[in-house]
Amino acid sequence: LGGSIPFAVMLSGYRAYLGREDVSYEAKKGIVERLHDLATVPARNFLVEYLNTFPERPRARRIRVLRDAVEEAVNTIATEDLQ
Repeated sequence: LGGSIPFAVMLSGYRAYLGREDVSYEAKKGIVERLHDLATVPARNFLVEYLNTFPERPRARRIRVLRDAVEEAVNTIATEDLQ
């Protein structure tokens, strides 16, 4: 257990976790917030990809809240600062 996990591997795990129906929307929002805090190109790209999995106008409030959190994260990670 003596090393760090590559970021791409972590994103793969997040992708699987975010796609699960048995994971609460609050837990999913927490993942989105942590990725937003990283503010890296790979994190933003991952969030853009995740955002594209949502319907444009979700009916369920919990899905709208999560989608809004993802959209806010994507929009507030300044791409010009990421090189």
